Amino acid sequence: LRACHRMRRIVVTGNSGSGKSAFAQCLADLGVPVFSADAAVAELYAPRGEAARWIGRLNSPTPLLAPDGSVNKAALMDAMHASPALRREVEGIVHALAHAALESFWANQESLGAPLAVAEVPLFFESGWQHSSDPRPHVVGIRCPQPVRAQRIEANRGWPQEKIEAIEGWQWAQDRKMAACDTVIDNDGSAKDLCNRAQEFLV
Repeated sequence: LRACHRMRRIVVTGNSGSGKSAFAQCLADLGVPVFSADAAVAELYAPRGEAARWIGRLNSPTPLLAPDGSVNKAALMDAMHASPALRREVEGIVHALAHAALESFWANQESLGAPLAVAEVPLFFESGWQHSSDPRPHVVGIRCPQPVRAQRIEANRGWPQEKIEAIEGWQWAQDRKMAACDTVIDNDGSAKDLCNRAQEFLV
């Protein structure tokens, strides 16, 4: 008979530029199966993606889809910034679709017998997934000083300051987010330091 065992579920979260993707990659390099909410949303936004088909039908003064049928993320960002109601509507459907993808990932990894699996979910708390996850995962928060995060975002993503401020305004403040996590890992050193902390976390 198969042993009654539940896979250990880990969620990695943090604010923009904190290093949560790097931490998740460290875990993946150690052989841990990893889900990325951002990658799932990218698939939903792609041509013929489920979210792209829905967003294309929204009433907007500017087209929200690119010529190939994918979501024009810059146009969508501007539209969401201009209309809080539109932002809530988009977030509602996209979060629901991404959550379904996450639940499918958990179920698949558990069926394969994985002892643990990791999901990188930037908006885990903001989307309310902590209330709809059963069993509730262990949440790891990646913490990084705001000035360092801003420098990383500008260097790696090229976001202007106003976009950084808008994204930060849609998320929980870092202190509040970290307080809600089960484990907090500081990312105030090198990439190697972060991977060492990832390895220590698994021990």
